[in-house]
Amino acid sequence: RRPGWSLRRSVVGRSVRVGQRPGDRPRPAGFGVARAARAWPESVRELPEGSAEAGEALYRGRLGCGGCHGEPETPDSARVGPPLGAFARVGATRIEGLSAAQYAYESLLNPDAFIAPECPGRACARPSPMPLYGEVLSAQEMADLVRYLVDREEAR
Repeated sequence: RRPGWSLRRSVVGRSVRVGQRPGDRPRPAGFGVARAARAWPESVRELPEGSAEAGEALYRGRLGCGGCHGEPETPDSARVGPPLGAFARVGATRIEGLSAAQYAYESLLNPDAFIAPECPGRACARPSPMPLYGEVLSAQEMADLVRYLVDREEAR
């Protein structure tokens, strides 16, 4: 993160159009889907109740998250993005004061806000190749995906 720049200030409580930090270059064409900007709640707790089952269907289906992050239950299956197998534990340690759920929420809204330190065999790419999910998911889908990422470990 840049000195003096706050993840929370840049992501939540305002419309998310391109998911960038102040001063960043515009993202190349093809990132995200052009949709009207929407205001997202500041806290993940303000989203509707999420369904881990629906979140898993999004992860494995339409969103294709496993193509980069791998299958959470299969160690070393991540290809491009950071592995998400221990997300509930690891996500809660990424940014002091943020729960794993809040970290997931803010990262889905703005993938460039915080770049995870480890990706398969190298440092993670900057800018992040992850799509801007704040532009393509409904509030319910966002809640479902966050719930899946955070709750899947607890189900074991």
